[in-house]
Amino acid sequence: MNLQVPMLVCAVAVALLLLAETRQVTPLKIVSKTIASLAFVAYGYGLDGTDHPWFIAGLILSVGGDLALLSHDKKAFLGGLVSFLFAHVAYTVGFLRLGLDV
Repeated sequence: MNLQVPMLVCAVAVALLLLAETRQVTPLKIVSKTIASLAFVAYGYGLDGTDHPWFIAGLILSVGGDLALLSHDKKAFLGGLVSFLFAHVAYTVGFLRLGLDV
């Protein structure tokens, strides 16, 4: 997979997200943040790693966290925090499975 494509998609989506934030255009915020988050997952799929599934799981959980934080609802906010917590657990397991080469 050409890793430049998800990087370019993410860059455009973040630029649109910044525009949406400054102009307070909620639908554009939702769409651009979703696309930017999914671009990270696409980038992760393009990488070759030993414990790749743990990192992909972390990225997918992070997308869930990003999307939950778009809401102003307290339960959604807490759900987003929990999603980010589990994402970091997945990243930690992935790195621990890779081991340290010191």
